[in-house]
Amino acid sequence: KGVDCTVEGYNHQTRSHWKIVTDASLRGANPGELVSPILTGEAGITEMKKALDAASDTTKVNATCGFHCHVDVRDFSLNELKNLVKLWLQSEDAIDAVLAPSRRGRSSRWAPTAMAVNGNSSASDRNDENKRWFGIINACRTKEQLAHVFGTRYTKLNLFNIATRGAVEFRCHQGTLNQSKAEHWVRLCVALVEASRQYRFIRPRKSTKRGLARLADVFVP
Repeated sequence: KGVDCTVEGYNHQTRSHWKIVTDASLRGANPGELVSPILTGEAGITEMKKALDAASDTTKVNATCGFHCHVDVRDFSLNELKNLVKLWLQSEDAIDAVLAPSRRGRSSRWAPTAMAVNGNSSASDRNDENKRWFGIINACRTKEQLAHVFGTRYTKLNLFNIATRGAVEFRCHQGTLNQSKAEHWVRLCVALVEASRQYRFIRPRKSTKRGLARLADVFVP
């Protein structure tokens, strides 16, 4: 259908074309991962939907599949990146509500919450736990330190590529070939990243309701 795509071996190289590579986390008959080139703006959304349309003719997704979205943050300051991580932590419960049940909380093996990964999910109050995390994030003095604040790339918000490729990765959405779902998820991820530049300094919210209000602010001019 006019999508420039090649089948390659396992690699993490950024290409100018779409590629299909192997991934050990996938299960099923002849499993593979469809990876896009760097996409930009509305043309990028259109290109993504075109590729999903082509893939849907011969491909199925199952519970081992995920839809990962990388967003460029190369020109972000350290403080703006800290704001992004804080905004994510405050919005995570709300974002979970739009995901498949298998991708919520600590359910996903490859993309659980950072707090579950680090064994901190037993806190009696989620807001207290966010406050503690805010202190850890504020203590980071370099992008390299912030990139490893969760200790692993296998979290819903993967920060490992901040200092190398200059991107953050949202890993928590379930695999999908649905063009509408994919478009809305990409727009949400980009909006969260852009919203992190609207704040000088994000402080912990005292209630989930206020956290939801902040997430709503992302989409209200």
